[in-house]
Amino acid sequence: MEKKIIFKLLGMALLMASCHHKQTADISNQPIAVKTQKVEYKDYAMPVISSGMITSGTEARLSFKTGGVISRMYVKEGEMVYKGQLLAMLNMTEVDAQVTQLQSAYKKAKRDYIRAENLLKDSATTREEWENASTELQMSGESLKIASFNKQFSAIYSTVSGRVISKLSNEGEMAAPGSPVYIINSTNDDDWIIRVGVSDKDWARIRLKDKAAVTLDAYPGLIFTGMVSNIAQASDLNSGTFAIELKINPGTQKFANGLIGKVQISPTITDKVYLIPIAAIQEADAQSGNVFSVSSNRKMATIHKVQVAYILKDMVAVRSGLENVNEVITEGGAYLSDKLPLKIQH
Repeated sequence: MEKKIIFKLLGMALLMASCHHKQTADISNQPIAVKTQKVEYKDYAMPVISSGMITSGTEARLSFKTGGVISRMYVKEGEMVYKGQLLAMLNMTEVDAQVTQLQSAYKKAKRDYIRAENLLKDSATTREEWENASTELQMSGESLKIASFNKQFSAIYSTVSGRVISKLSNEGEMAAPGSPVYIINSTNDDDWIIRVGVSDKDWARIRLKDKAAVTLDAYPGLIFTGMVSNIAQASDLNSGTFAIELKINPGTQKFANGLIGKVQISPTITDKVYLIPIAAIQEADAQSGNVFSVSSNRKMATIHKVQVAYILKDMVAVRSGLENVNEVITEGGAYLSDKLPLKIQH
């Protein structure tokens, strides 16, 4: 009795498997419904996206030419200054004394020269004595020029109109020659820049005067125009990226040092690529993928191995593999294989 039941169940299982196989075969012969979209073949440049900090392209590090005790400092950090404005002065006691001393030495040398010249005319002295007096007059005159020049630069005047971003000394302190006392950044509209770091591949595609769009957290929704003004010729040792400098036009908005911006550079160097919807790519990786197109009789699928140039937001740029292909399958491709029947839906 048990054997009869087992054989009966086995027979039913074989019958069901046979029916399922027949049903699958019938389905596989049915055309698969698909949708297609046109392929765009065009010149395209993938944008270079990076971020950086806004600063002034003109930075003045102002110092005294000679050393001395700082007598007065007229501006503080954060203050706006204009070109030619007096910012600081040294104690002029020593400088004035040196100028006065050299003025007296020059006057004496001039008197000695005139006396020697008159004596030479009367043959009362030698030509060598006259030449020595002439040399002494020339040397004292040059020394006086140097002292007068140093006196002129014992005060600091702003070389740009901008904002004091750093004040490095105070009144009463000893200032060393050439050591910065003030750091001033220009605030002229054409002096604002943003520096970003890019990879070597992006660096190779960027050229001077390439246009860019800049967005700032400080001004949500606004897009500022930029232009590449400088391209580094060596990578940064720490980050390994290449520095790109862009000039930015603030328009009617005010900028400040330290604002963070996002940059999208549009390279002028383009690639010839096929632009297709991202839904058309099957079994893809970063460099390649499969794409299905419609056969010439528009009844079968044809598979293409394509080389991916780059992936955009909703499109894929394909470098090769779609030659002579006008449209690709965007829906239904997951159920296709090469030469499989299909039906195009509109």
